[in-house]
Amino acid sequence: MKIRRYVEENYDGNCYSILNDQQAIIIDPAVDRRKLQLDKTTKIVAVILTHAHFDHFIALESYLDEDIPIYLHPYAVNKLANPLKNFSCFCTPKVAIKVPERFVRLTADKQELSLANLHLKIMHTSGHSNCSQCIIIDDVIFTGDTLFKDCVGRTDLPTGDSKSLRQSLTRLYDLCCNYTIYPGHGEATTLEAEKMTNLYLKGEQDV
Repeated sequence: MKIRRYVEENYDGNCYSILNDQQAIIIDPAVDRRKLQLDKTTKIVAVILTHAHFDHFIALESYLDEDIPIYLHPYAVNKLANPLKNFSCFCTPKVAIKVPERFVRLTADKQELSLANLHLKIMHTSGHSNCSQCIIIDDVIFTGDTLFKDCVGRTDLPTGDSKSLRQSLTRLYDLCCNYTIYPGHGEATTLEAEKMTNLYLKGEQDV
């Protein structure tokens, strides 16, 4: 498994490609598919959204020209085409993307998936938004805007909730493996490092 990180230039959102056996999984399509520069023999088998704030799926349309399934939290579906709900209402242009129903794959908490010959586990982590989810693959976690290096996601946007975020952070804290964390913004970190230094994750700072 090989992980590549791309950064969307306007909103600094991270987009990741996970490459394995000439197949690719895309986490948070914030960057146009053409900019990923994937090998021509590599097939994208899935796109997964950590949540439906526009800065994390702003380039999603570039992935809709083939039958690529889009995995997302059930509460994320109606936000993609609604600038008020995906929080692009204050931006120019507003983001409104209609995903054909045949591409949509709704996730469930603790759901396990087999994609690109890899084993994935979904963890619903509401708090930053009600549609936030983390994706665990082997010894890595893609945390979206739930957990960052030395920080956590804000809860003052629509559907954000401090109590829910605290519960989600507790679930992450209780994980035993020293996962590498790939967040929705900023640099990678590790779960052990965050347990030691991240006051929000430790419960010593209000979220």
